[in-house]
Amino acid sequence: MWNYLEPELKKRKEEMEADKRFAAKIRTMLFEVIPSGNGNIETVAREMALSPRTIQRKLSEEKTTSMQQLNHTRELLAKSYLLNNEISSEKVAYLISYSDVYAFMRVFRQ
Repeated sequence: MWNYLEPELKKRKEEMEADKRFAAKIRTMLFEVIPSGNGNIETVAREMALSPRTIQRKLSEEKTTSMQQLNHTRELLAKSYLLNNEISSEKVAYLISYSDVYAFMRVFRQ
């Protein structure tokens, strides 16, 4: 499965790296940490050697939040994963760090 997902993730990551805004850097990092089950701002902060508060402040300057960036990144990942009909909704929910498939389905339908 990783062989299918890796090229798509690399493509998305390259697109985000071209964007110089701080929010794009956060999304790039989220793309790296979400599939490993660590999709939270604390992990991103640790990986970027910043405090969670610094991340919140910089995102606020761009009129966004860490939760908005997390949700946007999850949505992009979910769409990429769902294009592969071999991956079930349950597996997609797990891959993008939702606690259960029902939470994923509720959010994704919105």
